[in-house]
Amino acid sequence: MNNFFVLLSGEHPTLPKAEVKAILEAENLKFKILDETLRILKIKAPNEAYGLINSRGAYSHYCGFEIFQCKALMDEILGLARKVDWSFWLKANETFAVRVEHVGGGKTKIDGLKLEKEIGGIILNKQPNCRVNLKNPNKIFCGIVFGEKFVFGLVLEKPRKNFLKRTPRKKPFFHPSSLQPKLARCMVNLSRASKQKILLDPFCGTGTILIEAGILGLESLGCDLRKIMVKGSKINLAHYKVENAYVFRADALRLPLTKKIDCIATDPPYGRAASTLGVSTQTILEKFFEKIDEIMSWKGKICLASPLKVNVEKMVKAYGFKVLETHTIYVHRTLTREIVVVEKG
Repeated sequence: MNNFFVLLSGEHPTLPKAEVKAILEAENLKFKILDETLRILKIKAPNEAYGLINSRGAYSHYCGFEIFQCKALMDEILGLARKVDWSFWLKANETFAVRVEHVGGGKTKIDGLKLEKEIGGIILNKQPNCRVNLKNPNKIFCGIVFGEKFVFGLVLEKPRKNFLKRTPRKKPFFHPSSLQPKLARCMVNLSRASKQKILLDPFCGTGTILIEAGILGLESLGCDLRKIMVKGSKINLAHYKVENAYVFRADALRLPLTKKIDCIATDPPYGRAASTLGVSTQTILEKFFEKIDEIMSWKGKICLASPLKVNVEKMVKAYGFKVLETHTIYVHRTLTREIVVVEKG
């Protein structure tokens, strides 16, 4: 078990932290929350947590191995830096860079550039065979000032997730009701999907959830009642070279599936741009939860987006589902979206 720190995006007050926890739960990793703020999450977890969070997280910038934490005071930080056994973190002849950033405001004023140079000098003094390389270092040591605290650690890489290349208007098949890829990725994670399970999106639309699942190496099934959406989803999947997703035309209320499903992430039709084929979103969801019970495995998870006014939390209890978490997202004046995660049983 190691101590890790995760720099969260801060784009939403609850989703980033919930997503990190869900990623670890999806892989059945035991972990403990050590500290949490809007931008920083500190956890104790097995080594595998590092790669999982960095590769899967939508609302986390990066994860690092914690070396030390202290008050955000220059003398205290440098004193601890001098006590570190740098030979453990940095091999002979490796290159490195030191980065310091401030997140979340706070009254603490530390000169980041000065601190980077001071810590870099300490490391070079302890490891004289190593060199500083600001452009392409072997190791990146990151310090984060948050509130009155400072955490310092090793970041092997800062992942590039290229969400901007997968926004709705960048896809060859576009529809205005499409989810943003970052939220779709988060929903896949909140469903606790893993490589040992098959993810289902019964209202797949343009395939955004399936694309994000595919990029993570997860197998998925998607269906939609409208031919044009099924065709468009296949076009988008091919464009992003996702080969581990199968899309077919079907009614989400009459799914032709024979095997139990462990996880579902979906965004049913609602709002101005979506077509519900004359049926209210409330009715669609009520019938969906009535029917989906037949194909969900015990303790299976569903992550669903819906308008807040539908009150999914109240609805699902009538069908034997337990609400695990809810998150609200303001979209515009007439729509506040609710992300709900439920469990069967």
